[in-house]
Amino acid sequence: MIGGLKYVDIYDYKLKKKINKNYFYCNGRIAFKSILEKIDNKKYKEIYLPNYICESLIQSIPKKKFKIKFYKIQNNFNAIFPNCKNSIILNIEYFGKKNVIPRNIKKSNIIIIDKTFSFQKNYKIKDKFEFYFASLRKIFPSLICGISSLPNNQKKYFSNKIIDQYHNALSGYFLKKNYLKQSFDVRDKKIEKIYLNKISSVENFFNDFNLNYNVDKIFLNYFTNINFKKVYTNLTKNNLFIYKLLKNNKSINFIRDKNFKYLLINTTKKISLIKFLRKFDIYISEYWERPKKLKKKRLSHNLYENLIIIPNDTNYKKKELKKIAKYFKLFFKKYENTNSRLVTR
Repeated sequence: MIGGLKYVDIYDYKLKKKINKNYFYCNGRIAFKSILEKIDNKKYKEIYLPNYICESLIQSIPKKKFKIKFYKIQNNFNAIFPNCKNSIILNIEYFGKKNVIPRNIKKSNIIIIDKTFSFQKNYKIKDKFEFYFASLRKIFPSLICGISSLPNNQKKYFSNKIIDQYHNALSGYFLKKNYLKQSFDVRDKKIEKIYLNKISSVENFFNDFNLNYNVDKIFLNYFTNINFKKVYTNLTKNNLFIYKLLKNNKSINFIRDKNFKYLLINTTKKISLIKFLRKFDIYISEYWERPKKLKKKRLSHNLYENLIIIPNDTNYKKKELKKIAKYFKLFFKKYENTNSRLVTR
């Protein structure tokens, strides 16, 4: 199986410096919400979000405190930041890409940075009006893990209900692993439905309650020792390796940036590609669906409809990367007849 979580050790207990455990949260959206709750909304009443964003981050915003507005993201993930004052601006560093906010805009607003794909333990806040958070569970195998530049002062720890949800989701992943070992032709679709429901249960739980709990010690022992440098280095190496295998295919429309940790493709054949790859146990994340607030709006990009993220995992070996490249080549040879230009920074 390619595209699922791999439960193997990627932490390093020999690290000289550990991440301060006080800055961990259940996930990124709760870390983001906790930052917003500490901002004085008498002065800062508006929040600007990029118009390529996941629904869960929008749901995390206290609607009674802030008015939501959107600014433009382009197909190459360049951002057109709003020329505003006394507002909050969310800057998402998509897949590691860093869009620099002009100094005049930075000076007169609060900046919150989503550093999920660019987090570094030694990252320092340079301005008292700048904050960051990250959903670290997206880049290494865990169903729970967020971090913020602000400490988590919540005294309430995980309840038994959360632990039950977590274990239920884990059982779903193991069920999925055994299911995918079977031949494609003999798989029972009822089993697939069971494990998908189990895996989505923990996401639905956090979406419904969106409450901040402090992270339990059992998880902190794991999180505080993760070697993030190793994680991001491996992702970058994998990204470059698979690009070399695919770059000569002129029918693939790549989105490239020197800081990307993942290889991205813009294609009108997104749904067909996802279905095709599933036959070979390669699973593509449908990243992201259009949020409700943007359903009927004309946007500055087509990323919701066309973006494909080629699977990448810090533990992938060359064998797995070659398999991914093989079937991407096969698909585009079969279905794509027109050339697409390479999108670069």
